[in-house]
Amino acid sequence: MKGFALDEYGDVIIEQNDVRLAYDTELLIQKIRQVLNTNRGEWWLDPKEGIPVQKVLKNNPNQAMIRDYVRSAIAQVDKSLEMIHCDIAIEGRTLKIRFEISGSGGSAATEMEV
Repeated sequence: MKGFALDEYGDVIIEQNDVRLAYDTELLIQKIRQVLNTNRGEWWLDPKEGIPVQKVLKNNPNQAMIRDYVRSAIAQVDKSLEMIHCDIAIEGRTLKIRFEISGSGGSAATEMEV
């Protein structure tokens, strides 16, 4: 499985005048990050994709609820993946999520800010 590699802003990465590609685990993580950054109902082709961002980006968000949203985002990308671990840290107005997934292709971890 392969697709265009995206940077942290969702822009296609171009290296040496060529589009960089993302493969396998890197692509899965990239897709999960995209789902987590999509407000549910925002994408007209699939109004069920994403998470309710307003429930996450508020004062004192419910961390158990956020873990459920991360689990949901993982399932939206690939139902065979399992979330092994999820850490949530609130630093001022920044929400940091670090999660680890496992599947038939192995395991991977990533961190992102919301």
